[in-house]
Amino acid sequence: MKTAWMVGVVLLAIGCSKDDPPPVTIPLDPTPVASVEEPHLEEPAEDDANPDASAAADDAAATTANPKPTPRSPAPGPRRRGESIASCCAALGAQARVESDASKKGRYKQASSTCYGIDKVVKAGRTSRAAALRQVRALAGSRVPGPCR
Repeated sequence: MKTAWMVGVVLLAIGCSKDDPPPVTIPLDPTPVASVEEPHLEEPAEDDANPDASAAADDAAATTANPKPTPRSPAPGPRRRGESIASCCAALGAQARVESDASKKGRYKQASSTCYGIDKVVKAGRTSRAAALRQVRALAGSRVPGPCR
């Protein structure tokens, strides 16, 4: 205990030395910033001798200015419907009926009743089956029946 107190005093003494130089202040120079003008681009004179070249250039400019939208991958839709964790819920209920330890029995009963509520959310597609099973395993405790794995 004495050693920890001594180490604390030494660290405090080292950290609070009065020999530190004062902080340096950097003066701000309030000079105005010159405005930047955009460069003026001159358009080349059109050549009347070759009207096809100017039409092709106009078409190229039009496609560059308005490119066609590229097809994107479809947005992730709702989760697959029809998945269920009802077999896990039933297995938890069966485990609660055969369990002899009162605390484990209560835990399995609670997990089973909650499981059926979570199953409705899975069937609606609002959560994945894997996430639901993780939640049920957390509620059930250390040992869960096979369908809950």
